[in-house]
Amino acid sequence: MSHHAMMFIMIRAGTVPGEFYHILCRGNNKNIIFQDDEDRKRLLVTIFTSHSDFAIPDYYRLTKFVSTNSRLVLPDDMAFRVKESRFLKLNSFVFMDNHLHLAVEEKSKLGVARFTQRFLNSYTKYWNTRYDLKGHLFEGPYKIVHVESNEQLLYLSTYIHRNPRDLPGWKDREHMYPWSSCSDYLEGTDWQGLLDKKVILDQLENGLSYEELMMNSTAKE
Repeated sequence: MSHHAMMFIMIRAGTVPGEFYHILCRGNNKNIIFQDDEDRKRLLVTIFTSHSDFAIPDYYRLTKFVSTNSRLVLPDDMAFRVKESRFLKLNSFVFMDNHLHLAVEEKSKLGVARFTQRFLNSYTKYWNTRYDLKGHLFEGPYKIVHVESNEQLLYLSTYIHRNPRDLPGWKDREHMYPWSSCSDYLEGTDWQGLLDKKVILDQLENGLSYEELMMNSTAKE
């Protein structure tokens, strides 16, 4: 299967623990899913807390806690509780204006479905409440693609991280885009251990750095 085909073929069977998947969610009718950084912070909190069934007491307070500079998303005690009970690991992510991409590893049965349903429903309720709207925010059904090889996993990571090239002013500056995990791979941060980079970095061979992988990638050209 070609890299290009991998990005857009929707998976037909159930997901499998220990396997990796590309999740793509678009705004309904390709509409925007963020009005400002407060929205982006809220979705960031929602995605990281949706790794487990841990009940979140106050999303508003947590959104105020988020720092893209410090790579903080939760109080440390809460981050630890989410990590201890997660049914999915997040490997890479990027937020665009009207869609988002995630690379994830399923840790327990139905983990991908539980995670995706949890964060989509939560963020849609937030969006409709904040902007006094009704109905679907995201296009359905969302797309899930099974990653079939180490090569595809590496390509997917660079594909996700090079997405900001499509935004005005961000071409060749993807490493500085705050709403992506790209800088985490280059600078050693990991959102309090909630971003699992190891499985991707361990695939690099012959001393290749992640920066070199990004520079050599043909994704989004």
